[in-house]
Amino acid sequence: MNTTNLLVTISILAGLMAPSAVWAQDQAEVDKLIAQHGPVIQDFLKTQYDLTQQDLKEAGITHVTVHRGFAWGKGSGPWGTPLFGKEKPEWASAPVGSQVDTPATKTLSSFASNFDPHSSAYSEFTGGGGSHTIVKTTVPASLVFSYPRSGMGSYWQSEFIVLDSPGKWEIWKQG
Repeated sequence: MNTTNLLVTISILAGLMAPSAVWAQDQAEVDKLIAQHGPVIQDFLKTQYDLTQQDLKEAGITHVTVHRGFAWGKGSGPWGTPLFGKEKPEWASAPVGSQVDTPATKTLSSFASNFDPHSSAYSEFTGGGGSHTIVKTTVPASLVFSYPRSGMGSYWQSEFIVLDSPGKWEIWKQG
């Protein structure tokens, strides 16, 4: 687990750091944040993870199947902006049903346990005019950082915040 990336992510969520500092890769700002708030943020991260693991264990959950949408090109994402750049990467162009190596993701990434084609979360990735890929994977519960019952995560998106890890994704939908 990359602690620096986790600290930055939580710092943005907590309002301690502007997203623009990260997008500009302002390492000085990141270092300053860690020096000022690192122990508190680390304590929060550990507590959030521990509560999630306790909740999943008590529910008997050992693995979770999740989905994630990606969109490229003009108008591909919410608000008409490309979510992941202009060009669809090679892995995302594999045929539906293919297994692809998991590309590098953020330390904490959002996935949905129920990617219903009638949901607004689904339409954000498929209705904007660009190309999209939706992947599906099953992860061990130990990789779940949080979900709505234990802390961060959106109920309406059936959201699970998952730690980055190697593995395989199935190409579930293309467009």
